[in-house]
Amino acid sequence: MILKLINSKLKRKLNSYDEIPDRAINKINYLLQFPPSGYGRYFVTKFVKEIAKKYDIEGKTLLDVGAGHQPYRAYFNKVKYESCDSDEVIKEMKYDVLDVKHDFYCNINEKIPREDKSYDLILCSDVLEHVYDPKNVIKEVSRILKDDGIFIITVPQCGGEHMLPHNYFNYLGPGLEYLLKENGMISESLTKSGGGFHLIGTILNKLVASIFDTNKKNMFIKCIVFPIGIIFRIITFLINILLFYLDRFDKKKSWAQHYFVIAKKKV
Repeated sequence: MILKLINSKLKRKLNSYDEIPDRAINKINYLLQFPPSGYGRYFVTKFVKEIAKKYDIEGKTLLDVGAGHQPYRAYFNKVKYESCDSDEVIKEMKYDVLDVKHDFYCNINEKIPREDKSYDLILCSDVLEHVYDPKNVIKEVSRILKDDGIFIITVPQCGGEHMLPHNYFNYLGPGLEYLLKENGMISESLTKSGGGFHLIGTILNKLVASIFDTNKKNMFIKCIVFPIGIIFRIITFLINILLFYLDRFDKKKSWAQHYFVIAKKKV
């Protein structure tokens, strides 16, 4: 009865009372992130939100490729929004998509099952590092994109391992421009996000999270590790505030965390 009441307030449902401590720990860890959601996700979300203000236009069609739990759908209210993902990878990784349903499922490394020139906009946010054939993926994107259509990309330059084994590449600007050019597109803007100080903050966050990970530990160990971890996370939180603002002094951003790209399909 109590579990049912708790689940009525949650998007991700609890299967048992044993999950409550881990959920509470994860929530506290999330709240102690600075910037909110972490360096990478914070700036990616900010970029997509700003892009949506320009390209969310009535009568246009958008495909969100590899959309996961569709974190950006709320920013595109005027366009006709569609999304796709790989059902096989979602099942294999046990990826929690929060009950989201996509318009279609496919392996984008091989083919995106849509007609030529179907979309005005295609969003591909933090997806290209997870595909084993990025050249063919971009070829498929170009094929289904209308002439003068816009391809919006976010992709890591300094991304640590995640979603293994489906984590294949990090990217640099010249490599992205090469892949676009080879597939009939040109970059209208290519910008770096987050410099060396943000990278230090990201690595620090990952280390602390790894050292004080309480998942799969018994309750006794959790009770010992958790309060120590909270102290370290508070210290890390304060350090991250400093690193966040110090990053403005890194002008070159040679160790950028992300590239943000707006590309256009050539006529």
